[in-house]
Amino acid sequence: MQRLTIIILFVCATASLGAQSLDDAQQAAERGDWNTVISITADVLKTHKTNPRALLLRTYGFLQSGQASNAIEPSGLLLQTQPDLLQGWLIHGEALLAAQQVDSGIMVLQRCVDRFPDSARATFSLGMAYARFDRCDLAITPLEETMFKRPENQNVVGQLAQCYSLVERYDEAVQLLSRVADWSPNDVPTLLALSEALMRLQRYDSVITILDRILILQPNHVHALTAKAFAYQQVDSVDRAIATLTAVAVIAPDDADAWFNLGTARHWAKDYQGAIQDLKKAIELNSRFGDAWFNLALVYSDDGFVEEAIRAFKRTALITPTRSAECYQSIGVLHRVAKEFNKSIEAHKQSITIAPDNPLMFASMGHTYVEFDMYEEGKVFLEESLAKFPDDAELLYPLGKCYIRLGFNDKRDVAIEKLETSNPYYADLLKSMLKM
Repeated sequence: MQRLTIIILFVCATASLGAQSLDDAQQAAERGDWNTVISITADVLKTHKTNPRALLLRTYGFLQSGQASNAIEPSGLLLQTQPDLLQGWLIHGEALLAAQQVDSGIMVLQRCVDRFPDSARATFSLGMAYARFDRCDLAITPLEETMFKRPENQNVVGQLAQCYSLVERYDEAVQLLSRVADWSPNDVPTLLALSEALMRLQRYDSVITILDRILILQPNHVHALTAKAFAYQQVDSVDRAIATLTAVAVIAPDDADAWFNLGTARHWAKDYQGAIQDLKKAIELNSRFGDAWFNLALVYSDDGFVEEAIRAFKRTALITPTRSAECYQSIGVLHRVAKEFNKSIEAHKQSITIAPDNPLMFASMGHTYVEFDMYEEGKVFLEESLAKFPDDAELLYPLGKCYIRLGFNDKRDVAIEKLETSNPYYADLLKSMLKM
């Protein structure tokens, strides 16, 4: 009996020591001292291998200190020994997700939902796991289930609205974001998300109304001002757009994007000199701003400065290789307009070399042959191109012109018949040529 008492006292003392140590670990966690949390829990688990509190704290310690792979073992043991503990399922799923074991983490959270079907935390965690790894289509159902359980939870409603937007269900996104905006009328991120969803629905007047609410709260909000200018452009209020973007450039004079947007709006308004000035300012601030160089080339082209446009297109091609084919195709067109056949063909060939799978590059070269009345050469080139891109409307249209000029009536009729199905506009243009 004496020995039994001693054993009981020893066990109680050990348990008490473990509890005190875990209180210290808890206090370290509250301070964000995760190394101490990991150290204390390691000592406790030497004698209390399945202590749920120690396992939970240790898992948190590893997760918070960026050691996700180390969090899997204690969280897995917690789940194994405490299968009725909701937090064990959630934290083990999080450990797996954080360690980039995404499918395993989602499987654990799905089993958690199956085990705790009435838990909003379970369905919300599953939905957020899907959303976190860009699977918003799969996130929607568990988030909807969570919203039905917690219809007034702003975070849940907001996350579901975000997923609706990402899968382009903008009407539903607007409904939910409007609800959140009613709950938190001064929450700028919510108002921005609402304006973006409305923009997608082309409800520009509503966009402007929402953005005005933001600008009352934050008059110099650059993103809101820029979005408002874009909305103005869509409703043909170009002067208002320019005035708004001018205000942005004043607020953020060192922001290349501000000058780029202003220059693009001036181009839209056919204020070519103003557009050139603004786009040059954007380039001055960011010499490798490919879109600014490209738009500058377009403005030069529209304003009749061919050589300047060609230089800007070439600079764009160097800075932004993904647009190089488009740039050389545009250079080919500029040489075509300038009646420089050889230079035009040379540029077109370069665009084809860069983008051999893009039929538009071939079609543009075909138009150059037609423009210079070189119908036989154009016919040969376009027929060869059409063999690579069968029945492509962009190729059939200039080829149809060649057939008309060369008198290949049967081939002309076949081309027009195909275009009547794929591009009736081009078919009508060819028919109009027959009446001339």
